[in-house]
Amino acid sequence: MRIASLLLTVSAALAATPQAWELSSYEDFLKGTPSGLSIGRNGRLALAPKPAEVFASSQGAIYAMARAADGTLYLATGHLGKLYRIAPGSQGEVIFTAPEPEIFALALDAQGRLYAATSPNGKIYRIENGRASEYFKPWTRYIWSLAAAPDGTLYAGTGDQGRIYRITGPGQGEIYFDTEQLHVTSLALDAKSRLLAGTEPNGILYRVDAKDRAFALYDSDLPEIRAILPNADGSVYVAALGGSLVRSHSAPWRGRRRAPRYAASHDAHRLGDRNRRGRAARPAARAQAAAHATTGCPVGHGRRLAHRRVSRRGEGRALSHRRR
Repeated sequence: MRIASLLLTVSAALAATPQAWELSSYEDFLKGTPSGLSIGRNGRLALAPKPAEVFASSQGAIYAMARAADGTLYLATGHLGKLYRIAPGSQGEVIFTAPEPEIFALALDAQGRLYAATSPNGKIYRIENGRASEYFKPWTRYIWSLAAAPDGTLYAGTGDQGRIYRITGPGQGEIYFDTEQLHVTSLALDAKSRLLAGTEPNGILYRVDAKDRAFALYDSDLPEIRAILPNADGSVYVAALGGSLVRSHSAPWRGRRRAPRYAASHDAHRLGDRNRRGRAARPAARAQAAAHATTGCPVGHGRRLAHRRVSRRGEGRALSHRRR
Protein backbone atom coordinates (compact mmCIF):
# COMPACT_ATOMS: atom_id res chain seq x y z
CA MET A 1 0.00 0.00 0.00
CA ARG A 2 2.85 2.35 0.82
CA ILE A 3 4.60 1.57 -2.51
CA ALA A 4 1.42 2.19 -4.49
CA SER A 5 0.88 5.50 -2.72
CA LEU A 6 4.46 6.58 -3.52
CA LEU A 7 4.01 5.72 -7.22
CA LEU A 8 0.82 7.73 -7.40
CA THR A 9 2.55 10.71 -5.83
CA VAL A 10 5.44 10.56 -8.30
CA SER A 11 3.09 10.17 -11.30
CA ALA A 12 0.99 13.14 -10.23
CA ALA A 13 4.09 15.26 -9.82
CA LEU A 14 5.32 14.37 -13.33
CA ALA A 15 1.92 15.03 -14.89
CA ALA A 16 1.79 18.49 -13.39
CA THR A 17 5.16 19.52 -14.86
CA PRO A 18 4.49 22.32 -17.37
CA GLN A 19 5.84 22.00 -20.92
CA ALA A 20 6.10 24.82 -23.43
CA TRP A 21 7.00 24.99 -27.12
CA GLU A 22 6.72 27.62 -29.82
CA LEU A 23 5.58 27.21 -33.42
CA SER A 24 6.14 30.26 -35.57
CA SER A 25 7.90 29.35 -38.82
CA TYR A 26 6.64 27.99 -42.13
CA GLU A 27 8.59 24.77 -41.58
CA ASP A 28 7.08 24.32 -38.10
CA PHE A 29 3.50 24.53 -39.33
CA LEU A 30 4.15 22.18 -42.26
CA LYS A 31 4.80 19.38 -39.75
CA GLY A 32 1.14 19.49 -38.82
CA THR A 33 -2.04 18.97 -40.84
CA PRO A 34 -3.76 22.32 -41.48
CA SER A 35 -7.55 22.32 -41.66
CA GLY A 36 -9.17 25.37 -43.19
CA LEU A 37 -5.92 27.33 -42.97
CA SER A 38 -3.30 28.54 -45.41
CA ILE A 39 0.33 28.86 -44.37
CA GLY A 40 2.39 31.75 -45.72
CA ARG A 41 6.10 31.52 -46.35
CA ASN A 42 6.60 34.01 -43.52
CA GLY A 43 4.76 31.71 -41.09
CA ARG A 44 1.56 33.72 -41.15
CA LEU A 45 -1.68 31.76 -40.84
CA ALA A 46 -4.85 32.82 -42.66
CA LEU A 47 -8.21 31.34 -43.56
CA ALA A 48 -7.89 29.17 -46.66
CA PRO A 49 -10.29 29.16 -49.63
CA LYS A 50 -13.10 26.70 -49.07
CA PRO A 51 -13.33 24.04 -51.81
CA ALA A 52 -16.77 22.97 -53.00
CA GLU A 53 -17.48 20.32 -55.60
CA VAL A 54 -19.36 21.72 -58.60
CA PHE A 55 -19.25 18.72 -60.94
CA ALA A 56 -18.29 15.03 -60.88
CA SER A 57 -17.33 13.78 -64.32
CA SER A 58 -17.29 10.03 -63.52
CA GLN A 59 -14.17 9.91 -65.69
CA GLY A 60 -10.74 8.69 -64.67
CA ALA A 61 -9.13 12.15 -64.66
CA ILE A 62 -9.65 15.79 -65.51
CA TYR A 63 -6.49 16.93 -67.28
CA ALA A 64 -7.33 20.51 -68.25
CA MET A 65 -9.94 23.24 -67.81
CA ALA A 66 -10.79 26.37 -69.74
CA ARG A 67 -13.23 29.14 -68.83
CA ALA A 68 -15.08 31.23 -71.37
CA ALA A 69 -15.96 34.91 -70.96
CA ASP A 70 -19.57 34.06 -70.05
CA GLY A 71 -18.43 31.75 -67.23
CA THR A 72 -18.89 28.49 -69.11
CA LEU A 73 -16.39 25.89 -67.97
CA TYR A 74 -14.87 23.27 -70.26
CA LEU A 75 -13.26 20.10 -68.88
CA ALA A 76 -10.84 17.81 -70.74
CA THR A 77 -10.92 14.26 -69.40
CA GLY A 78 -9.43 10.78 -69.82
CA HIS A 79 -9.47 7.89 -70.43
CA LEU A 80 -12.45 7.93 -72.78
CA GLY A 81 -11.64 11.21 -74.51
CA LYS A 82 -14.72 13.12 -73.36
CA LEU A 83 -15.00 16.91 -73.36
CA TYR A 84 -17.53 18.43 -70.95
CA ARG A 85 -19.24 21.80 -70.94
CA ILE A 86 -20.67 23.28 -67.73
CA ALA A 87 -22.70 26.40 -68.41
CA PRO A 88 -23.60 28.71 -65.50
CA GLY A 89 -26.64 27.38 -63.68
CA SER A 90 -26.79 24.12 -65.65
CA GLN A 91 -25.62 20.54 -65.41
CA GLY A 92 -22.50 19.38 -67.23
CA GLU A 93 -22.84 17.75 -70.63
CA VAL A 94 -20.55 15.95 -73.04
CA ILE A 95 -20.08 18.05 -76.18
CA PHE A 96 -17.33 16.03 -77.86
CA THR A 97 -15.91 12.51 -77.65
CA ALA A 98 -12.51 12.23 -79.29
CA PRO A 99 -11.35 9.14 -81.17
CA GLU A 100 -8.21 9.29 -79.01
CA PRO A 101 -8.51 8.27 -75.33
CA GLU A 102 -6.94 11.36 -73.69
CA ILE A 103 -7.60 15.09 -73.97
CA PHE A 104 -4.61 16.72 -72.28
CA ALA A 105 -5.00 20.39 -73.20
CA LEU A 106 -7.61 23.06 -73.95
CA ALA A 107 -7.45 26.64 -75.19
CA LEU A 108 -9.97 29.37 -76.03
CA ASP A 109 -9.15 32.01 -78.61
CA ALA A 110 -10.29 35.64 -78.67
CA GLN A 111 -13.41 34.70 -80.67
CA GLY A 112 -14.45 32.11 -78.09
CA ARG A 113 -13.56 29.10 -80.22
CA LEU A 114 -12.40 26.09 -78.24
CA TYR A 115 -9.40 23.93 -79.12
CA ALA A 116 -8.82 20.46 -77.68
CA ALA A 117 -5.59 18.48 -78.00
CA THR A 118 -5.78 14.68 -77.91
CA SER A 119 -3.24 11.93 -77.34
CA PRO A 120 -1.63 9.54 -78.08
CA ASN A 121 -0.76 10.10 -81.73
CA GLY A 122 -3.37 12.76 -81.53
CA LYS A 123 -4.76 15.80 -83.19
CA ILE A 124 -6.01 19.28 -82.36
CA TYR A 125 -9.75 19.75 -82.78
CA ARG A 126 -11.63 23.03 -82.98
CA ILE A 127 -15.09 23.13 -81.41
CA GLU A 128 -17.26 25.93 -82.76
CA ASN A 129 -21.05 26.33 -82.66
CA GLY A 130 -21.38 22.90 -81.09
CA ARG A 131 -19.45 21.11 -83.84
CA ALA A 132 -15.94 19.66 -83.68
CA SER A 133 -13.59 19.46 -86.65
CA GLU A 134 -9.97 18.44 -87.07
CA TYR A 135 -7.82 21.56 -87.01
CA PHE A 136 -4.22 20.36 -87.09
CA LYS A 137 -2.24 17.15 -86.76
CA PRO A 138 1.39 17.62 -85.67
CA TRP A 139 2.40 13.98 -86.29
CA THR A 140 3.76 13.57 -82.79
CA ARG A 141 2.90 11.17 -80.00
CA TYR A 142 1.67 13.59 -77.33
CA ILE A 143 0.14 17.06 -77.28
CA TRP A 144 0.58 18.31 -73.73
CA SER A 145 -0.25 22.01 -73.90
CA LEU A 146 -2.00 24.71 -75.94
CA ALA A 147 -1.94 28.52 -75.91
CA ALA A 148 -3.98 30.88 -78.08
CA ALA A 149 -2.48 34.28 -78.96
CA PRO A 150 -4.58 37.46 -79.41
CA ASP A 151 -3.90 37.46 -83.17
CA GLY A 152 -5.49 34.03 -83.58
CA THR A 153 -2.26 32.04 -83.66
CA LEU A 154 -2.40 28.75 -81.75
CA TYR A 155 0.68 27.21 -80.16
CA ALA A 156 0.97 23.53 -79.25
CA GLY A 157 3.55 21.93 -76.96
CA THR A 158 4.29 18.32 -77.82
CA GLY A 159 6.26 15.21 -76.86
CA ASP A 160 8.15 12.98 -77.04
CA GLN A 161 10.31 15.19 -79.29
CA GLY A 162 9.89 18.42 -77.35
CA ARG A 163 8.68 20.62 -80.19
CA ILE A 164 6.45 23.70 -80.18
CA TYR A 165 4.16 24.15 -83.18
CA ARG A 166 2.79 27.44 -84.46
CA ILE A 167 -0.61 26.99 -86.12
CA THR A 168 -2.22 29.77 -88.14
CA GLY A 169 -5.21 27.99 -89.68
CA PRO A 170 -6.78 24.61 -90.42
CA GLY A 171 -3.96 22.29 -91.48
CA GLN A 172 -1.48 25.19 -91.49
CA GLY A 173 1.29 24.75 -88.97
CA GLU A 174 5.03 24.62 -88.58
CA ILE A 175 7.67 23.75 -86.01
CA TYR A 176 8.17 27.05 -84.21
CA PHE A 177 10.88 25.96 -81.79
CA ASP A 178 12.60 22.68 -80.95
CA THR A 179 13.51 22.71 -77.27
CA GLU A 180 15.72 19.60 -77.48
CA GLN A 181 13.82 18.39 -74.43
CA LEU A 182 11.48 15.41 -74.47
CA HIS A 183 8.21 17.15 -73.59
CA VAL A 184 6.78 20.67 -73.68
CA THR A 185 4.44 20.31 -70.73
CA SER A 186 3.08 23.87 -70.39
CA LEU A 187 2.57 27.00 -72.49
CA ALA A 188 1.48 30.54 -71.66
CA LEU A 189 1.66 34.07 -73.07
CA ASP A 190 3.10 36.92 -71.04
CA ALA A 191 1.80 40.51 -70.87
CA LYS A 192 3.59 41.30 -74.14
CA SER A 193 2.13 38.19 -75.86
CA ARG A 194 5.51 36.47 -75.83
CA LEU A 195 5.35 32.70 -75.65
CA LEU A 196 6.54 30.96 -72.49
CA ALA A 197 7.18 27.21 -72.51
CA GLY A 198 7.86 24.77 -69.68
CA THR A 199 9.67 21.52 -70.42
CA GLU A 200 10.59 18.12 -69.07
CA PRO A 201 12.86 16.34 -68.06
CA ASN A 202 15.27 19.21 -67.30
CA GLY A 203 12.64 21.61 -65.95
CA ILE A 204 13.66 24.56 -68.15
CA LEU A 205 11.38 27.57 -68.71
CA TYR A 206 11.84 29.18 -72.13
CA ARG A 207 10.69 32.45 -73.62
CA VAL A 208 10.29 32.02 -77.37
CA ASP A 209 10.54 35.38 -79.14
CA ALA A 210 10.61 34.21 -82.76
CA LYS A 211 10.92 31.09 -84.85
CA ASP A 212 13.98 29.06 -83.71
CA ARG A 213 14.96 31.74 -81.19
CA ALA A 214 14.42 31.42 -77.45
CA PHE A 215 15.78 32.44 -74.05
CA ALA A 216 16.14 30.00 -71.18
CA LEU A 217 14.55 32.10 -68.44
CA TYR A 218 14.80 29.62 -65.60
CA ASP A 219 16.37 26.22 -64.87
CA SER A 220 14.29 24.52 -62.19
CA ASP A 221 15.69 22.14 -59.63
CA LEU A 222 12.84 19.75 -60.50
CA PRO A 223 12.36 17.81 -63.74
CA GLU A 224 9.02 19.20 -64.99
CA ILE A 225 7.51 22.66 -65.37
CA ARG A 226 3.82 21.84 -65.02
CA ALA A 227 2.13 25.28 -65.00
CA ILE A 228 3.03 28.89 -65.86
CA LEU A 229 1.36 32.06 -64.57
CA PRO A 230 2.67 35.35 -66.02
CA ASN A 231 2.05 38.61 -64.16
CA ALA A 232 1.39 42.03 -65.63
CA ASP A 233 4.61 43.37 -64.05
CA GLY A 234 6.72 40.93 -66.08
CA SER A 235 7.33 38.38 -63.33
CA VAL A 236 6.41 34.76 -63.92
CA TYR A 237 5.26 32.09 -61.49
CA VAL A 238 5.89 28.46 -62.40
CA ALA A 239 4.84 25.22 -60.71
CA ALA A 240 7.45 22.47 -60.90
CA LEU A 241 7.12 18.86 -59.88
CA GLY A 242 8.76 15.45 -60.05
CA GLY A 243 11.32 15.55 -57.24
CA SER A 244 10.96 11.82 -56.66
CA LEU A 245 11.94 10.93 -60.20
CA VAL A 246 15.38 9.51 -60.88
CA ARG A 247 17.13 10.90 -63.95
CA SER A 248 19.39 7.96 -64.60
CA HIS A 249 21.65 8.89 -67.50
CA SER A 250 22.22 11.49 -70.16
CA ALA A 251 21.31 10.94 -73.79
CA PRO A 252 22.96 12.54 -76.82
CA TRP A 253 21.48 15.38 -78.83
CA ARG A 254 19.34 14.09 -81.65
CA GLY A 255 21.41 15.90 -84.25
CA ARG A 256 18.63 17.01 -86.61
CA ARG A 257 20.08 20.49 -86.69
CA ARG A 258 22.35 22.75 -84.75
CA ALA A 259 21.58 23.44 -81.13
CA PRO A 260 19.16 26.36 -80.74
CA ARG A 261 20.60 29.80 -80.13
CA TYR A 262 20.37 31.48 -76.75
CA ALA A 263 21.18 35.06 -75.88
CA ALA A 264 21.15 37.11 -72.71
CA SER A 265 18.01 39.15 -72.19
CA HIS A 266 18.66 42.86 -71.90
CA ASP A 267 15.98 43.20 -69.21
CA ALA A 268 17.09 40.18 -67.19
CA HIS A 269 17.12 40.48 -63.43
CA ARG A 270 18.96 38.53 -60.77
CA LEU A 271 17.21 35.37 -59.59
CA GLY A 272 18.64 34.10 -56.31
CA ASP A 273 22.28 33.17 -55.94
CA ARG A 274 23.94 32.18 -59.18
CA ASN A 275 27.14 30.32 -59.83
CA ARG A 276 29.84 31.23 -62.32
CA ARG A 277 28.26 29.30 -65.18
CA GLY A 278 25.06 31.34 -64.90
CA ARG A 279 22.77 28.59 -63.61
CA ALA A 280 20.56 29.06 -60.60
CA ALA A 281 22.30 27.59 -57.56
CA ARG A 282 20.81 24.27 -56.40
CA PRO A 283 19.28 24.15 -52.91
CA ALA A 284 20.57 21.52 -50.52
CA ALA A 285 17.22 19.77 -50.14
CA ARG A 286 14.96 18.98 -53.10
CA ALA A 287 11.23 19.23 -52.50
CA GLN A 288 8.66 16.99 -54.16
CA ALA A 289 7.04 20.01 -55.76
CA ALA A 290 7.76 23.72 -55.65
CA ALA A 291 6.49 27.07 -56.88
CA HIS A 292 9.05 29.54 -58.16
CA ALA A 293 8.95 33.16 -59.25
CA THR A 294 11.31 34.65 -61.82
CA THR A 295 11.76 37.94 -63.60
CA GLY A 296 13.76 36.48 -66.47
CA CYS A 297 17.33 35.26 -66.05
CA PRO A 298 19.08 33.45 -68.92
CA VAL A 299 20.62 30.15 -67.96
CA GLY A 300 22.57 27.45 -69.72
CA HIS A 301 20.91 24.69 -71.70
CA GLY A 302 20.84 21.25 -70.09
CA ARG A 303 21.30 17.86 -71.68
CA ARG A 304 18.36 15.64 -72.55
CA LEU A 305 18.01 12.96 -69.89
CA ALA A 306 16.20 9.66 -69.56
CA HIS A 307 13.00 10.02 -67.57
CA ARG A 308 9.76 8.53 -66.35
CA ARG A 309 6.51 10.46 -66.39
CA VAL A 310 4.33 10.90 -63.33
CA SER A 311 1.15 8.88 -63.65
CA ARG A 312 -2.18 10.57 -63.13
CA ARG A 313 -4.70 8.60 -61.14
CA GLY A 314 -8.01 9.05 -59.42
CA GLU A 315 -11.48 10.05 -60.37
CA GLY A 316 -11.80 13.38 -62.11
CA ARG A 317 -13.67 16.05 -60.19
CA ALA A 318 -14.05 19.77 -60.66
CA LEU A 319 -13.70 21.97 -57.59
CA SER A 320 -14.39 25.63 -56.99
CA HIS A 321 -12.67 27.75 -54.35
CA ARG A 322 -14.45 30.45 -52.41
CA ARG A 323 -12.95 32.79 -49.88
CA ARG A 324 -14.26 32.21 -46.37
